[in-house]
Amino acid sequence: MEMDRAETGKIGEKLALEYLLQRGYVLLEKNWRDGRREIDLIMQGEDGLHVVEVRTRHVPYSISPEESVGYAKRRRIVAAAGAYVRKARMDADVRFDVVSVVFGLDGKYTIEYIPDAFIPFK
Repeated sequence: MEMDRAETGKIGEKLALEYLLQRGYVLLEKNWRDGRREIDLIMQGEDGLHVVEVRTRHVPYSISPEESVGYAKRRRIVAAAGAYVRKARMDADVRFDVVSVVFGLDGKYTIEYIPDAFIPFK
């Protein structure tokens, strides 16, 4: 059965969240929105606040999930993270991570966690 894009994304986010929780991260927010900007997962780790973009794909794909987080998307994530930190009145180191979830033709999946996948630009 073929999954649509939204369903695939929701499953990928669920798997990514489970993956991070098993590694000791604490969920602060899921699908946090500030206007039109959204952050998939906001997690607390021992080393600070982790803003996590989850990218899910099925094989074959033309561009890897982590490569699909382009300049414009990064800018929106960084802006949303700034809004979150201001609204929550936090003083925390913010890290920008990507979790890649790839479904194979056999229905099995692989997860790759890329901490510090990108740094905010000035």
